[in-house]
Amino acid sequence: MGRIATEHFKVCPCCGDVWRSRDDFIKDTALYLNGYMADFNVLEKGLFYFTHLVEGCRSTLVVHATHFLDLYSGTRYIEKNSGRDDCPGHCHNKGHLERCSAICEYAFVREVIQIILKLKKQPGESFDPDMVNLPWQEEDSL
Repeated sequence: MGRIATEHFKVCPCCGDVWRSRDDFIKDTALYLNGYMADFNVLEKGLFYFTHLVEGCRSTLVVHATHFLDLYSGTRYIEKNSGRDDCPGHCHNKGHLERCSAICEYAFVREVIQIILKLKKQPGESFDPDMVNLPWQEEDSL
């Protein structure tokens, strides 16, 4: 007998919670977007980092950028300016989720981040970032 395949967007590797769709994943307030790591060879292979803020879990889930890039329909540049004078360096620091003003192929990913953050924001709810241990923040404070 074959197994029945179930469709899902993501499964938490620690607690086993399942998100059936990207929308369910993005809107889950127990998931905190805490980082993005660019892949400077293949844009779509960049990684979004989420922390699962559930008691007893607190796992980090990683999602390839390709799953979110269609959220943005604005201007996309083709030139890579990473590391140049007009580059603020956001893509070189996982914890930087700010917009980017550089005319660069990777700048639109910063807009995708803003869209995800806006979709995650729920009225009347607040998030305390101090309750999340981010490994790269700990290194910065040493």
